[in-house]
Amino acid sequence: MEHIATTPSASADLRAWTPVQVDVELKKLGFLLDDARLDMDRLHRFDRRTRRTVVRDGVTAAEVRAARHAMNRLRAQAAPLEAEHDRRGGWTRAYLVPGPDGHIHASTTCSTCNRRGRPTMFKWLTEFSGMDEATVVEAAGERACTVCYPNAPVEVLTRPSTIAECREEARKKSSRAAAAQARRDARETERLAKAVTLDGSPLVIRFEDTLWNGVCDTRVERFATRRAAENWATSTLFHQWYAQDPGRGDDMPRPYLCDKLVRALSTVATHVAQVSADASTPRDVLTRWCAKARRDAVKTGWMPWVEALPDPDLTISPEELPSLIPA
Repeated sequence: MEHIATTPSASADLRAWTPVQVDVELKKLGFLLDDARLDMDRLHRFDRRTRRTVVRDGVTAAEVRAARHAMNRLRAQAAPLEAEHDRRGGWTRAYLVPGPDGHIHASTTCSTCNRRGRPTMFKWLTEFSGMDEATVVEAAGERACTVCYPNAPVEVLTRPSTIAECREEARKKSSRAAAAQARRDARETERLAKAVTLDGSPLVIRFEDTLWNGVCDTRVERFATRRAAENWATSTLFHQWYAQDPGRGDDMPRPYLCDKLVRALSTVATHVAQVSADASTPRDVLTRWCAKARRDAVKTGWMPWVEALPDPDLTISPEELPSLIPA
């Protein structure tokens, strides 16, 4: 690839150039030199057997020479600019580390950069070349590196940066934060819409379930959503009532719901009714659960007694509803 630079010829009087002009041209040449290096890299590969970089198959010597010549020409164009910088004893420069929290440094060799063997990416702020430190710090504000600028006033380090790149990154950071908050709010709204309690907290109940054979089983149930509560209720009704054949012998399971389990079902139904959008009563919720459990039993096809089996007696007065005991 042919790289064309706009740098003036060596005969140009660089002594009349400002630091900004010199660094702007060096920055342009730097971009072109990076492209030239990439072109050179594309012509080579690493040979694992010899542990050396070799020319790729199919690449001609002329292509390699052209790429090398392009790199050398760009270096030659940058040399007088670098020499002018050195002749003047150097001047101040500023480099921005891209990112919402990146700082502005006086050099690319700051001790806070290039850590753990990882090179830091910089954006050269050529508009600040040759300016005094106070001007750079004033514009950098909170983004000024305190290692590069140890004399920066504390009140300046608390101000937002006025540099265009920093303002744009701050805007993007604020936009991302607002979008993230909107997503969190949406998830919270969705969670509350599915919750089984009015305040969105999980519903925890503890009760003793006495089985048909007299065995007492202490149970703790925790529900975060209405769907979880309804699944537990219909599953309980299905297995302990509709799936049990009333005609079996005394030594076999028969439909049975103890009073404490009925109270537990009524407690859950009360909470579900409170958060329901259709103004359901606890009795409506219990009836709906029984109907679903019956349908599930009919779908199995092996419970002929279901059609004739009455719904369980879930009648309970509100004052009998047990208080919730956290697990």
